[in-house]
Amino acid sequence: MARRWLTVNLSADIREGFYKQKQEVLGALVKQSEAATKTRVMSVMTDRKGTAYLTDIEPGTYTISNLVFSETEKTTILWACEKEVKAVDLAIAMRRPFTLSNEKDPKVKCEIVERPLPVCEK
Repeated sequence: MARRWLTVNLSADIREGFYKQKQEVLGALVKQSEAATKTRVMSVMTDRKGTAYLTDIEPGTYTISNLVFSETEKTTILWACEKEVKAVDLAIAMRRPFTLSNEKDPKVKCEIVERPLPVCEK
């Protein structure tokens, strides 16, 4: 009952503020990236296993990145990978999605920045 009450009676800035703020930050980052590279930025969300499906792409070299740091228990992680997509890759993409992993792959160039999260001292 309390959960139902909260969703109806809390002000919108408390109920939706964090989500809206993150959306504004992402929108600004996308605009900045498009202006700097003169290239359209595509956005996609991953499923619960981290798989993303990119559709309507042409052969070429792409940079795949998380624009906002991912967080683990103790660190933040920002990564950017460069991947060349060939016409033959597009034909098989839906049967075998492109994945990024922690293991070295000579076909994929990745840069990963990992930083410790700030810790509050008591």
